[in-house]
Amino acid sequence: MKFEKIYHDKLQGSICGFDRIRFRGTILSVSNVTGIMKFLCGVKVLLMGFMLFVRKMTDGIMGGAQEQRPQDAPFVWLAKKEDKDALAKAELAKRPSGHRGLICVFSTLECCVSPSVFGNKESKKLELKYQHTKCRHLYFYFQHPTYGFGHIRLQTWFPFGVTICINGRHWLENQLRAAGIGYQKAENCFPWLEDVSAAQHLLDQQLATEWPVMLNGLMDEYCPWLESVLSPLRPSYYWSAEETEVATDYMFKNSRDLDRLFPMFSRFAMMTSDCPTVMRFFSQKTGHQGGFKAPAEVGGDCRKRHEGVRVKHRYGSNSVKMYNKQGNILRVETTINNTRELKVYRQPNDDQRREFKWLPMRKGVADLNRRFEISAKVNERYADHIAATETDERLGEVWDSICNRTTFRSSNSASPVKVRGLRPGEKDDMQLLAFLGKGDWNIVGFRNQDLVDFLNTKPAKTDKEKKRRSAKATRQIRMLRAHGLVQKIKGENRYRVTEKGMKTCSAILTAKNVPVQKLVEQAA
Repeated sequence: MKFEKIYHDKLQGSICGFDRIRFRGTILSVSNVTGIMKFLCGVKVLLMGFMLFVRKMTDGIMGGAQEQRPQDAPFVWLAKKEDKDALAKAELAKRPSGHRGLICVFSTLECCVSPSVFGNKESKKLELKYQHTKCRHLYFYFQHPTYGFGHIRLQTWFPFGVTICINGRHWLENQLRAAGIGYQKAENCFPWLEDVSAAQHLLDQQLATEWPVMLNGLMDEYCPWLESVLSPLRPSYYWSAEETEVATDYMFKNSRDLDRLFPMFSRFAMMTSDCPTVMRFFSQKTGHQGGFKAPAEVGGDCRKRHEGVRVKHRYGSNSVKMYNKQGNILRVETTINNTRELKVYRQPNDDQRREFKWLPMRKGVADLNRRFEISAKVNERYADHIAATETDERLGEVWDSICNRTTFRSSNSASPVKVRGLRPGEKDDMQLLAFLGKGDWNIVGFRNQDLVDFLNTKPAKTDKEKKRRSAKATRQIRMLRAHGLVQKIKGENRYRVTEKGMKTCSAILTAKNVPVQKLVEQAA
């Protein structure tokens, strides 16, 4: 069931694409102690002269940033932690409309990991070790004609790591302007688009970008002096995506519909999105499946922000969140920091002589498209999960449709079998509805054993007990099928929750947790 299918009459449309992307550039040749020692041997620098050698490079970076910047781009020393994005946007607001190029440069003292020289008392020799320390970092804020507002963060001390942040929505704004498509933009979202399908096509075009070419181009444009001041070190960066945000924006025609629906969405999401459900959003195996390993920390919370309410579910350092923006936009956003939990179909070590396999995803930009694909699917599953909240039926109609006796005829039975109605007021039947409303089964459905594991926290002690539990689950699934809440997947011993099942579970579980006073007020 699709979110757009249920709310098609209330939606202007939806777009899915990159929001914020934080790239990291690493000079691999000096990214470890062994590489640094080889470099120092090549340039004939002793360890006792390492700090002085690096200091000259640092002074060259600071000099290049101050002397070779445009005259209208101020160089600002920040002595305390401040919102640099806000400062840069305030500086941009002073420029004429349509300004392109470097906006400003900030210098600030921040933490880093950097090599230093230490004396070894046992060996009586100097050694090079990495340590946590602080050094100057330079922030180059720019307004690019293609990629829009962003910044480059340059570490001024060895090994001179780089971070580049851009936003796919700012990028889209320039694409829309070039294509002549009308739009309204507020912060990093679009409350109105003249042509939604064309905007989605432009977002899809971003995935065809040659990422190393783009990122090296930004470095050459805003730090053209870097290669000369770092000589004899060649700043050839390996680019990886440190953090990605993929956002799906559902644009409602008017804010009143979203204001009415969002409290129900957030309440239903917090009630039904337990740990296994969140893991299934990210296509991870849960405890009863083969090949399972203990997951990272899984959690969730609901917070009020100045824009509205935000519901967030975390799976380790990755997360999926939902919030409302600018009155008429429902945003579902997936953030990925740890890629090793995800899989990509590729050749090991990119060796074309080896067979393709499902391997852990890398942070390198080579796997960025697959990373986007997974994030977009997480957004879709999450939206489909909360979509069942809305139904035009009265609670009494939903209740009556499953509480009356009915009959069921399976494919291998000659005559129909009488089946009792569900009793949502009883604990056992309420557990069945909670099982269906979890959202775990939206991808591949569930099996008899899944229901057994959910209803029984302790494993069966004997084979007889195991068979009794399985037989009970079979009867319960038959009852759910008879009332149209689940249906069998053809050719498999799996079952899928129907649209009626999702709506029924949503209505009853939500009503169960709403105070009586609010129900009375709503009915009035």
